[in-house]
Amino acid sequence: DLPIYARAFSGDCNDNRTAVITVVNGATLSVPGDYATIGDAIAAAQSGDRIEIAAGAYFEHDLYIDKTINLVGATNPDGSPAVKIDAEQQGRVFELVGGGPPPGEPGLIIMDNLIITGGDVDGDGGGLSILNCSPILRNCRFLENTCTGKGGGVHVKREAPDSPWVDARPTFAYCMIMDNDALDGGGVHCVGDEFGSGCQPTFRGCLIIDNMASDGYGGLRHAGIGQATVEGSIICGNYPGQYAGNVDLDNGSCTLS
Repeated sequence: DLPIYARAFSGDCNDNRTAVITVVNGATLSVPGDYATIGDAIAAAQSGDRIEIAAGAYFEHDLYIDKTINLVGATNPDGSPAVKIDAEQQGRVFELVGGGPPPGEPGLIIMDNLIITGGDVDGDGGGLSILNCSPILRNCRFLENTCTGKGGGVHVKREAPDSPWVDARPTFAYCMIMDNDALDGGGVHCVGDEFGSGCQPTFRGCLIIDNMASDGYGGLRHAGIGQATVEGSIICGNYPGQYAGNVDLDNGSCTLS
């Protein structure tokens, strides 16, 4: 058990509010060992579980996660992802959802070593839709996804009126977002409502390249409240435009037309 101090909804530290974190080891589920499909494993998993996915191609779509689990794909000898999840233009690949009544489901989902491709949806988020949660995505690739709305590769949204406990703070570490297409934010589109801290994604060591938009910005677009933080990343070759809105690039990042 780990004692902690709690942070008030205002963001202030309140040392009169304490809590205890109890660390519980979850189960490990394997695909295709224990479950034939990733969707079956997600349905069976409980918060705290880990899903290990063997190398190969999986033709699945509309994978919905509203619990705190870890999806880990196998890697090639060079460390690149060896698991491809291809929606084959039959729908979105992943939808991650948090929120709810206080304290809310934080949606602290972790996804490692996955190629997410072939998403095609009438709306926002062709490859990945993130709503009111804060997943961590590491060494993932979002390739050749499309949507009629915003965020061909990834769409991140915080929409929780009067719910200041709800966050949308996803972290993308060493990910590639490439060759996606949308109305706006061909690679990534982020939007935050006026409640709480808005939408606060972080991109660390990422490539956002060669994405397209038909009526907006091809690379990274942040709209509304909040800010996208970009660290040590490259945004280039997107059309039209590399990034727009509330985007903070550090000195280790660069953008090229």
